[in-house]
Amino acid sequence: MMIPEKKYNPKSYRKRTTSLLHELNSLSENNLPKAIILDMIFTDKSEGMDSLVASVSELRKKLNNIYVVFDVAGAEELGLKQREEEHSMVLYDALDPSNRLLHTRASTVKDNTILGTKIAIVSYLSDIEISFKDNSGGSGFATALPLKVAADLNNRVEIPFGEVKTYDVPIGRQAEIDDVTYNYLSKVDQPASGNFDKILPSLKDKIIIIGSLKSDFIPSINISGPALIAWAIDDQLHERTNAR
Repeated sequence: MMIPEKKYNPKSYRKRTTSLLHELNSLSENNLPKAIILDMIFTDKSEGMDSLVASVSELRKKLNNIYVVFDVAGAEELGLKQREEEHSMVLYDALDPSNRLLHTRASTVKDNTILGTKIAIVSYLSDIEISFKDNSGGSGFATALPLKVAADLNNRVEIPFGEVKTYDVPIGRQAEIDDVTYNYLSKVDQPASGNFDKILPSLKDKIIIIGSLKSDFIPSINISGPALIAWAIDDQLHERTNAR
């Protein structure tokens, strides 16, 4: 599910996200998705945060598997404590504690040739260790979001604690993403309400990724971030058979 916006405005974007979460919360119990992923980072700006936190907390009464991305870029240099101060941790604290530090950081190796076809290899680490950079000398771990989602939804998948692993993302076809993308539209002067650009299918047992295809786009590989996450999660749920 995508939230289009010509120019990013934190207050407006949060209102749109809140409205979308209210829509999902209004679904009947037998039509709830099995997981919702907010593929966006929430900084320490307070605009619209109270309503967003309230909508997440209300939705968690029906659905525990709600995930929000934590920004780890530059965290190794700044320290985890400072990075947390740069986030609206009131939202992250409203989640299951094990869903608090989840990263989507990936690296790309462009123009690798596999079976005569040039493709961009996208990889991510299972865990990223981040020092607190305080007097405690301790550190925390940000777990890859696709790995955590799959571990929660598929008991056969285990997070390799104590051993950092690298996973590849199997790149699918853009048409597959387009077929299951639903834009949540609202008027500029009424961001707290909206509707979808097409009729939603049954959401039962689906995984919903909420983000922006335009603002979260990786030009170097011509792919959107939400698409990469969708393919990575699908691969993990199928015990990494897609990448293999």
